[in-house]
Amino acid sequence: MAYKTRVFIDFWNFQLNWNDRAGRDRIDWTAVPRVLLDEARKKLEAAGITEDLALEETLVYASVNPATEGKLRQFLEGFLDRQPTFRVKIRERHAGQPLSAVVRTGDAA
Repeated sequence: MAYKTRVFIDFWNFQLNWNDRAGRDRIDWTAVPRVLLDEARKKLEAAGITEDLALEETLVYASVNPATEGKLRQFLEGFLDRQPTFRVKIRERHAGQPLSAVVRTGDAA
């Protein structure tokens, strides 16, 4: 029986780390889930787990600045989100505004 598997990718973290390591080589985004599953299979086999992995979906989380990153948004929505197993979630960034806020409760004043 194959384990249903989801791949979660933080777009900017993945892209920037790729740039640091691969230089000008481009990412073949359609191959990323397969490569990650292949590596996961190797780790599982080394641990004695022989069941297969079945890719259920690839979730990509990205942020874009709508004023300057229109081409990136087109790539994410028009290409990547349309690939088999891919689902892209985009959050807009605006200058001077934090992407998210952490609210802590219970802190002593």
